[in-house]
Parts: sequence; structure tokens; C-alpha cells
Amino acid sequence: GTSSHDNLFCDRQYHDAGDSLVTVMPVVRIEKLEFIEREYGPFLPGIEIQVPMWLADLMQKRRVAYVQLPQLPDGKKVSSQIVEEIVVQERSQANLVQIGDYFFEQCYAYLARPGDPHAESCDRNELVLLKEAVFKLKKVRKSKLTVFLKSVDQATKIMDLGWITTFELADERRGVVTATDYFANLWRESLTLQRAAE
Repeated sequence: GTSSHDNLFCDRQYHDAGDSLVTVMPVVRIEKLEFIEREYGPFLPGIEIQVPMWLADLMQKRRVAYVQLPQLPDGKKVSSQIVEEIVVQERSQANLVQIGDYFFEQCYAYLARPGDPHAESCDRNELVLLKEAVFKLKKVRKSKLTVFLKSVDQATKIMDLGWITTFELADERRGVVTATDYFANLWRESLTLQRAAE
């Protein structure tokens, strides 16, 4: 059967991550790919290159290159152990931990590598552990965001969402937009009352 982890990102795989850079490993030689805004390449087998997420997704679907492990903002390569450490940090502090704007999208792209010839050299157990750790991190951060958004009230003047990722922002958009609309209406009412008092 399909686990809940398989549906981790299914509805909105990449959100706004289309232009964010991700590292791919080409498996075929391609001189260059020309697009309206710019060209990419050359692509040489076994030599990593950074491309936008949308191109990495296309290349991976065509099995000409495969997304590599993403890096955290501090330069560390993502692993199940590192993600588990981030989960512990998330649980022990009020603010969100900085993981990068497109962390979830890049992890999904890495974990969804169909037919990657290099996948044979990957530790299958590590891939399972990484998928579970990313799922756990997503769940912990969503819980923190939900608690935060529920605590927003009339006294709230600034909403500091800290290190929220684009995936989380899109996921929480309804709550954030509702809260923002609520505060905009309060601000308009406040201005109306001030003008009436003058």
C-alpha cells in the first residue's frame, strides 16, 4: 500500500520553487539547453551542476540528470541524522529553525528520483530514514505554525513568521491571509475612528 509519507508533498510539489537552484548530476552529455531567459549547460555525466528546480524536475523526469542531496543554509548536506537533529531543535525552541526557503521541495525532488542509476549506490535504509525524518520535521513545524496562527489576536501588531519555508507558507496561506485581512480591517477601522475624532 501507499504510506502517508508517499503523499508528503503530492498536491503542490514545488510551489514557488521553480526558479530556486538545485544541484543535479547529469548521466548523459548535453552541450547546452537554450531557453528564452538564458541557457544552461554544458551537462557532463558525473559532474554536478546547478539548475532551476523546474529544469531539474524536467531533466529528472526524462532521466538525463538526477537531483542531488540538498544543502542547508549552513552548507551541510541533508541526511536523516541532520534532519532528526533539526526536529529536536524545533521541539526545543519557540521560533522556526532556518532550513532554507525550498527545503521541502528540494528534499521531495531528491527522494522522487525515478530510475536513477546512481540510486543503486545509495543506502536504501538511509533513504527511508530521510523520508521519515522529513515527514516528522514537516509535521512538527506545521504544529508550531498552527499554534502560532491560533495565538494571533487583536493585540498582535507584528507577525514574525521567522524562517517559514515557501512550502509552509503556501500550506498555511489561508490562515495567514485570513489573519492579514483581519488586521488590515482593524487598521482601516482605526483610521476611520481617528478621522472621525479629529
